[in-house]
Amino acid sequence: MQNPTPQDLIAYHGSHAITGSSPEGFHTIESIFKQCYSFLDQHPREGIIVQIKHDWGNENDAVQVQFALKLQKFFFFFEDAAASRYWLLESTLPSLKALRNKIQLVRRYPLGPDIRDMGINAFAGWERNSSFTLTPKPSLSIHVQDNCNFFPTIKKSIINKKWDFVKQELEKVKTS
Repeated sequence: MQNPTPQDLIAYHGSHAITGSSPEGFHTIESIFKQCYSFLDQHPREGIIVQIKHDWGNENDAVQVQFALKLQKFFFFFEDAAASRYWLLESTLPSLKALRNKIQLVRRYPLGPDIRDMGINAFAGWERNSSFTLTPKPSLSIHVQDNCNFFPTIKKSIINKKWDFVKQELEKVKTS
């Protein structure tokens, strides 16, 4: 098999493809990663934490494993070797110094057999539409604010409510 790229992985939010710059009119994972690399090149003291999950309504195990295989091939067999310098694929949260000019992967998809572990495992224990603390390993706690079901309409009051959730989580982190 050729060295894989994420060109065939379209970015989704829920069941909606994210419109963008590809010939098909959608953002690919590749186009998003390139934007991240460009940002880091322009701002080398910054770092990015990227959460990736399979998001298209088909959550069966076979589809999840195929998704994990495509990403593993991308992360461990970079077509663009220069891109590998940006990624932190360890399962621990890096210091801010270590994160500078890097992208830390937070993984919200399962790994199948013979798939190398990569990134912080946030697959197990994720609570949809809530605020919670995730502990993927005893030495790592992640405060998550994932309140998201505000539809069918987005109003200013809902945006303010979302911001209140974010502030509550920031206060929890500040005191922990």
